[in-house]
Amino acid sequence: MDTGRAVEVFVFPLPRMVFFPGTTKPLNIFEPRYIQMINDSVEKNAPLALAFSEPQKLSEGFMSGLGVRRIAGVGRPIILESRIDGMLLVLVEAMGKVRIHHREVTDKPYMVCEAEWVDEVNALEPENIFLMNRMSKEFVRWLEANVGDRDQLAIFLSQLKSPHEKINYLCSLMIHDAETQQRLLEADDINDRLRVISLLADQQRESVHV
Repeated sequence: MDTGRAVEVFVFPLPRMVFFPGTTKPLNIFEPRYIQMINDSVEKNAPLALAFSEPQKLSEGFMSGLGVRRIAGVGRPIILESRIDGMLLVLVEAMGKVRIHHREVTDKPYMVCEAEWVDEVNALEPENIFLMNRMSKEFVRWLEANVGDRDQLAIFLSQLKSPHEKINYLCSLMIHDAETQQRLLEADDINDRLRVISLLADQQRESVHV
């Protein structure tokens, strides 16, 4: 990844959905223009931005008139299944995140934009090790309560090696408010994300006991 360097991305606007670095996102693609976009992305080895969108949104942080947030997670799609009816089952593996600058004029039926890579601080600060351990235990308890297949859960947990992967999956799976997720994505330091999700967890526990 050329951090801070310009990159051309295919933009997939998804209503109120946030894609964090270090995670994966399964997608069922059925609209013809996005089927073409996925196929083109795979063929050209071009990055795919999964962008939080709200139609007609014009406020700060959105691309004017397009309703797409400027900060978006980016990955490379893997086609898991191509069905007879044309639908694609796709897994997008995150590569990082970008800041989208503007839409390019193309003959494609989907959005192609110029963007730049955004660097993140992925090293856990020593003073946050205890907090990381506490939130990791809460994450495991949450997964055990919400994932029925214990074998798949064990495989998933064994693949989470680094703090930034664990924190980003915490943000992706345990935080349900899309606006909060987007604000967490826009933070460039995993330590900031960890502190916010810890605070949210504390507030949730307090509300339960009120």
